[in-house]
Amino acid sequence: MASPIANLPETLKIRTIDNQVIEVTGKLINESEVLKKAYEMHDNSEVGEIVVSVVSEGLQNTLKLLEFYDLEKPYVPASSWSNRKPFMEESKAALEFLKSLPDDEMFAINYVVDGLDCKRLIDCCMLFFLNKVTESNGTKELREMFNLKNDYTEAEEAELRARHNATR
Repeated sequence: MASPIANLPETLKIRTIDNQVIEVTGKLINESEVLKKAYEMHDNSEVGEIVVSVVSEGLQNTLKLLEFYDLEKPYVPASSWSNRKPFMEESKAALEFLKSLPDDEMFAINYVVDGLDCKRLIDCCMLFFLNKVTESNGTKELREMFNLKNDYTEAEEAELRARHNATR
């Protein structure tokens, strides 16, 4: 991960693929590897606006998600899942926000977070999806949640279930 940029602008304008210009906090630069590289390409000078391949609505919700975190503290990913407890605690309000969104808006946030390469928010989205999977009531619910087609015949599915139950 590149080192944080010290002299950030107060604000930064981002032009989205749907041709909207959104003014964001300059702190977003240190959260995003993509924005950091784009900003450094301009020699940290007067950057009018940066064009990113995201939709404005997804970016706006991503900015709302980012408000749940203290951007004064650089994000340092935990080295293992057992060390994730502090991040999980810090993310409670962010996860509640994600739960409150319709699925399409949540997936739009995930697209933006991935496209901007925001490690803190990528981990937040992963935690959200892991929670959804572990809280689900089985295969049928997961297929509906992630819009997955069931292309198994009843016989194939019965065989898979029998094999799975034998390994428990």
